[in-house]
Amino acid sequence: MKRKFTILVGALLALSISASAQLAATLNWAHSVQGQTTSGNSPISINKLADGNYIVFSEWGSKSDAGAEYLHFDNAATSFKGGEYTGNSYCANALIQKTSPADGSILWTVYSNYGYINSGSSHVSPTADGGFVATFEARALVPAKDFNNKKLLSVVQADGNNYDIAFDTELYVGSSNTEAANVILKFDANGSIEWSRVLRSKVLTDRTNSPSLTNTSLNTLATDEDGNIYIAGNYRSELYIPKADNTTETLVCGNTAEWSGDIQTATGELFIVKLNKNGFFEKSLLTSGKSELSYIDNITYASGKIYFSGRAKKTADADVLSIDGKTINASASLQTMFYGAASTADMTVDYIKTLASVANSKGSMVIQNKNIKIADGKLYFTGSVNGGFAEEGNTEAFVSSNSTMLKGFVLKADATTGDIEASYCFADSKSVSAYYGTWIGDKIVATGFDMNAAVGHVFTVLNKETLAKEETISVCNAFGSVAMIATPLQDGNTFVVGNRGKGETATILNGSETSPLAVGSKTYWGVVYMSYALDFGTTGIEKTAVADTESAKAYNIVGQRVNPASKGITIINGRKYLNK
Repeated sequence: MKRKFTILVGALLALSISASAQLAATLNWAHSVQGQTTSGNSPISINKLADGNYIVFSEWGSKSDAGAEYLHFDNAATSFKGGEYTGNSYCANALIQKTSPADGSILWTVYSNYGYINSGSSHVSPTADGGFVATFEARALVPAKDFNNKKLLSVVQADGNNYDIAFDTELYVGSSNTEAANVILKFDANGSIEWSRVLRSKVLTDRTNSPSLTNTSLNTLATDEDGNIYIAGNYRSELYIPKADNTTETLVCGNTAEWSGDIQTATGELFIVKLNKNGFFEKSLLTSGKSELSYIDNITYASGKIYFSGRAKKTADADVLSIDGKTINASASLQTMFYGAASTADMTVDYIKTLASVANSKGSMVIQNKNIKIADGKLYFTGSVNGGFAEEGNTEAFVSSNSTMLKGFVLKADATTGDIEASYCFADSKSVSAYYGTWIGDKIVATGFDMNAAVGHVFTVLNKETLAKEETISVCNAFGSVAMIATPLQDGNTFVVGNRGKGETATILNGSETSPLAVGSKTYWGVVYMSYALDFGTTGIEKTAVADTESAKAYNIVGQRVNPASKGITIINGRKYLNK
């Protein structure tokens, strides 16, 4: 059965009567963040608080060497002192800044100064009271000046006071760091911590590779209007979640008996957990059946629903894998992308959709799910893939990178049914690429990167209906190889984005010109955040991909049904097109 999104593969091109729009991105403000280490320094996310200000979240590296303990902001040393790591690597510190949307001025700063933060499993989500929830995957580093085997993390609040996460019993200590745990912190609007909860996992000491010190990946976070918290990811042993009655909810993973303990191995099972507004366990969604691996990568909340996306792989084709009775039709040979929706009232699943995986030329496939967003009743998925996606049960790809290199993708689906409506793949990228999120107006703007240094951080403008590409512009280049983008923020026509690069100066777009932004030393990685006002000016006749003859209903100007390819003026979905 052919669906609407096949227009992106074999569409007829028509000329629209309406004028096209070319993107003008005008810079509002920009900042740079740099730790004085050769590793670390990563953008994480930008969110909007209930009071209208922004929360900008990044990670920066520090060590005990003279001068390397301090954060550099806008190419100047600050008094913010990170963890004093004494080994050969660095300490990764959290940096959370409340920022004015008007001019980017910093209203207050929160940061960590003890414990290593994993930026890939650390998140922020605003709450209705003007504060926010933050999650940190943290572990204490053994080669540190002030190592304490009962202390996991220390956070400097906006008022300058430290908040420690410590235990009565000792943490499990490996050769260079302790066991990792997931810390959930509730901040008020003034940057003070109201409460904290810690999710610990069982350390597996009988592994052939080494004791498993990182056993849970908290990949994503969302909050609702009542303050409830939704966390999701992947766990590989036992996950312990505190409950309001001082007991513990224990989730037990069932597919890692043969796991070596190597954290680079893809294994474990997915979880989605609802916590109440005080951070205590309420309900969970887990898998039933056998799998080699399953993950939840992204989650978002809207109007009593959570929407999620993830990846799974079965142990054998005959195995049945499901969540709340809804089947995940995963492959046993390739990782498979799936997504779904669930009611937050009772945590029952409405639907789960699976995309068939299409292998690349080497017979493999990698999927990186970066983001999920809901707007106007549509879901937008962004990430990268080095194979392709097909309809469930089919092998013909509607998204294909035609490359073994990862290429960015955007998918659009109906939020109610989950049906895919349109897709785009950044296949013309000359290097590795990925998309991390979207701005949604009359057009779609996908933000991502092309690792080609001459391209860097990009905005790709897509047709809202078909996701056909209209243009791609570079907003930050000449900054080494840009290969990491922050989860962006859309605030009206403002798009706030961030990326990581390497160099003394980042060249960033400002309207039709470019501007240099001083970052610091070319030896170290750095992060830049940029606020853009997006505007589309008219430039003439729009070239638009329209539906094929089997799926579109076209009419002439007197209301008679015609072939969409008919010459003259046709009306499709309420819009007029001129076919020549």
